[in-house]
Amino acid sequence: MNSVIGIQLSAASIGKEAAMVALKLWFEYQLAALRDEEGAAAVEYGLLVGLIAVATIVTVTLLGGQLNQMFTTVTNAIPSAFAT
Repeated sequence: MNSVIGIQLSAASIGKEAAMVALKLWFEYQLAALRDEEGAAAVEYGLLVGLIAVATIVTVTLLGGQLNQMFTTVTNAIPSAFAT
C-alpha cells in the first residue's frame, strides 16, 4: 500500500487509473509547495540585499571623509610611482 496525501491506496482496490490520478494530484501538490518556498526565498534574498545596501550606505557615510582622503593619497601617489 502507498500513502498519498495521508490516504492509504492500493492499486488493486481502486484501479490503476484512479491510482494514477491520485499520484498526479500528489505531484501537483508537491510542485505547488515548492513554488511557495521559491517566493519566500525571493523575499529573503530581497531582505538581504536591502540590509547589505543599508550597511554600505552607513559605512560610506561614517567613513566617507577618511575614504576620500585615502583615495586622494593613492591618486596622488600613482604618477610619482611611475615617474622613476
